[in-house]
Amino acid sequence: MTPAIADVTRLFEEMQESPPGSPGTRRRRLRTKDLSAEVYLEVDFPDRVRALNVAAHDAPKAPRLTDTAELRYTFEGRRIRVAATSLVETEMFNILVADLVLHMSAAPDGPGAALVRRMASWHRMLAAGLRTGLSAQAQLGLYGELLVLRELAIPAWGPAAVAAWVGPLRADQDFRRPGMAVEVKCTGYRDAGRCRISNEAQLDADGIGYLVLMHQSVRTSATIGVSLPELVDAVRAESAVASDAALFEDRLLHAGWLDLHREQYERERYELAARRCYHVGTGFPSITRRQLPAGVSAVAYSVDLEECRDYLVPQTDLVQHLASADLGATQ
Repeated sequence: MTPAIADVTRLFEEMQESPPGSPGTRRRRLRTKDLSAEVYLEVDFPDRVRALNVAAHDAPKAPRLTDTAELRYTFEGRRIRVAATSLVETEMFNILVADLVLHMSAAPDGPGAALVRRMASWHRMLAAGLRTGLSAQAQLGLYGELLVLRELAIPAWGPAAVAAWVGPLRADQDFRRPGMAVEVKCTGYRDAGRCRISNEAQLDADGIGYLVLMHQSVRTSATIGVSLPELVDAVRAESAVASDAALFEDRLLHAGWLDLHREQYERERYELAARRCYHVGTGFPSITRRQLPAGVSAVAYSVDLEECRDYLVPQTDLVQHLASADLGATQ
């Protein structure tokens, strides 16, 4: 059994209650079932620095992790130590520790490799400034991607849908499978006529095969619809997601989602007003890499969806394309 955040919090607090008479380190071992690693929580005195100390048989010899403003690392033989600095909120570090232990426990490879891999994801999230939560636009974007994941990708691709959700990894499109890709745009109901394209690669079908722009317009309310935390929990409960829960949680972290921030997301509720799917084929109004002169990149622009009527695809046809992509991947 992996520790809950409450367990980690309690152990740290117990160690801090009775400091030693001289500088030193208090240590408590975490009992984790079926985890081939020794996991300790530590508090260094007199500064009360909290740390996670892991002894793993597969600890990387040259891990690609460097100290940051928030975290300090020590690598000695089989041991990996992650210590908090004063810039990390206590609750945030407790969440980080519980999350790392969870991922070490669920890793298909070794716990040391899993710890380093997960820390790299935390680095990206912290570097993006998301420790205080997602912006309103980022919440809407995550809602849109999770809705597509649950309603279209999982029914078509099963457990492979989680790996296909690459939007949080800053891929050019939000979902990718062999032979096709889907770029999801989610806007407020009043902005349903246009959508913002972030760069010249998003609607570039070169090398993809079948590219779809999926535009979802959404009504927001304090009482009607589903909140972002409710949708996250609903996707977590999908059997196809539960079979690879660690990967899904990794994608959520890349997107900036932390359960720590649930309460601030519960005030806004979303209701899908319309979903329109466009085949980005020849003549579709877009800017692509081949069209740009040398030295020009990162071109953002808006698409008038009224001018894209000829490229509309019924959702039933899109579902068939999604299923075809899955067949192509398994053949």
